[in-house]
Amino acid sequence: MIARNELICKNCGAPIDTSTAQGGVVRCNYCRSAFTLPKEGGAAREFLYQGEHELDTCEFDRAYSAYRKAAETDPNEPEAYFGMALASFKVQYIKDGVNNCLQPICHEVTDKPFKRDPNFCKAVSLATPEQRLQYDRKAKDIDYIANEFLSLRDSGIKYDCFLCTKVTDGNGGNTRESYDTLKIYNYLKSKGYSPFYSEQEISERTGVDYEALILYALQSAKCMLIVCRNESYLRTPWVENEYKRFLSLINDEQKASDAITFVFGGTPIERLPGRNGKIQGIDLDRPDAYSRILDYVEKHTEKGKNKRDEEDAERKKREDEQASLLDAYRKQLEEMKSMLASGNFAQPAPSPAPAQPADENTLYDVKLMSKGQNVVEVIKTLRSLTGLGIIEAKQTVDSAPVRIAENLNHYDATKVTEMFAQVGATAIVIKHQVVVRPPVDLSKRYTLILEGCGVRKIDVIKVVRAITGCGLIEGKHAVEHTPTVLKRNLDLQEAERLIKDLNEAGATARME
Repeated sequence: MIARNELICKNCGAPIDTSTAQGGVVRCNYCRSAFTLPKEGGAAREFLYQGEHELDTCEFDRAYSAYRKAAETDPNEPEAYFGMALASFKVQYIKDGVNNCLQPICHEVTDKPFKRDPNFCKAVSLATPEQRLQYDRKAKDIDYIANEFLSLRDSGIKYDCFLCTKVTDGNGGNTRESYDTLKIYNYLKSKGYSPFYSEQEISERTGVDYEALILYALQSAKCMLIVCRNESYLRTPWVENEYKRFLSLINDEQKASDAITFVFGGTPIERLPGRNGKIQGIDLDRPDAYSRILDYVEKHTEKGKNKRDEEDAERKKREDEQASLLDAYRKQLEEMKSMLASGNFAQPAPSPAPAQPADENTLYDVKLMSKGQNVVEVIKTLRSLTGLGIIEAKQTVDSAPVRIAENLNHYDATKVTEMFAQVGATAIVIKHQVVVRPPVDLSKRYTLILEGCGVRKIDVIKVVRAITGCGLIEGKHAVEHTPTVLKRNLDLQEAERLIKDLNEAGATARME
């Protein structure tokens, strides 16, 4: 078909002498491209020109309507029926600079042959022999592209990302964007992804073979990166053709709504012709550009989806475990509040006292030897005793054998081991030391000494920091390396008050 009134070649732009037409077909004297013409002086010409314009702009529904009106106006016009066939199969023709011809671009593929389309068959039946030859040639190309597309689909080849860019500049050389795109292509390949970049994937393909692979790559790729530093490149035919076809897939909900973005350099490119709203692109001049590109591609691929699913499952597992521990801890707090409110402090009957009770001045440690199988319950038990956070309690349990309590009397130490035995863990009592308590002299100045932190290490650290004014690290060191001198030159009343504060936090202390 030929452009309205201008009578110029749509391939090379040269003027065409329509007086040389034979059988409704005219050839360009410069590039030898052949064009079918509507009947001279036909009443349907206005609708035919309108349909051709709509095809060029990919408005296929409007094109079909215009061609249908042409057929209604002149039922014997073959161009009207051939145009309806092209519109229903969503075929557009654009210039192929490499092969110096007009290339059919298929925006959609079905398993229905173009040559069997009723409108195509009607066009052939009305065409001159010369027109019929051109129609058959175009139909053959369109069906070839469809068959190649289906073969590629059946081959199992998949692309993760389509890299769209302007490859050559106005002087026939390569654009800066082409080098940027090659780097991105190689980077994604090195990370195990399958990007599509025409300069790398279609080195030997031309014409309809080229179009078949482009079409398949657009359908297969989960996302598109438009690599562009010069915004004017977005209006070049091949770049525009590729991103518009991908946008069509997004609009048809075959791709995610955010599956297209820019990769620019320095100056942001935020808007894409034919799409409303801004696009959050990726600046290649930023040092983290390639990691952001990888994150974007990974977000839209099956590989990335599987990775996110695994991470989500692991996070949910941790959250469920923490929620279980927190729930148990809350229940214990509620039980304690209930007891305090009711004044019912009844305790279970103590275990029979040992035949030879331990010396009350002897202190004991408890060591967790084995965590057993019910790790969650063991962690809950440790937290109820020590007030540790979930993470610290889990680390402590996982590092068994480990000391979990220090400087207890024998009865308390035994009760701790029994609590862990009830949840399937193994803990033992270890004799710590004998405390010799000197008599108190009211006239003396005293030194406060921390002897042990008990099972509530965090609470003791807080009290030690309040007493000494030290930092967190120093306080932790003082608690973990007893006996420790905390304060000197105290009178009896202050020393006793501080010892009381330490005892309430679960520690043992003395003055001398």
